[in-house]
Amino acid sequence: MRIEWWLLLSVYALSTGILFFIPKNKIRLAIVAFLFKQIITFLIGLVVVELGLLEYPIRLFSSINRTSFTYEYYAFPVTCAIFTVWYPHD
Repeated sequence: MRIEWWLLLSVYALSTGILFFIPKNKIRLAIVAFLFKQIITFLIGLVVVELGLLEYPIRLFSSINRTSFTYEYYAFPVTCAIFTVWYPHD
C-alpha cells in the first residue's frame, strides 16, 4: 500500500477520533454544521474541480467523481463542526 493511502486512512481515523470530543449537549449543533458544510463543499468543490482549478491525484471513488470524498465530505466538515462547537462565544 502506498503512503498516500496510509495518509487517507490516517485522516479518516483522526477525523473519527475528533468526533468523540463533541459534548453531548452540542451534538445537534455539530450535526447542523457538518451537514451545512457538506452542502457548501459539494457545490463549490465540484465547480472548482470541473473547471480544472484543482486536481486530487489520490481519491476514493475516482471512477465516479473527480473531487476528494475524504476532504470534501468528511474531514473538512468534521473540522468545521468541531470549530463551531468549541468556538468561544465570550
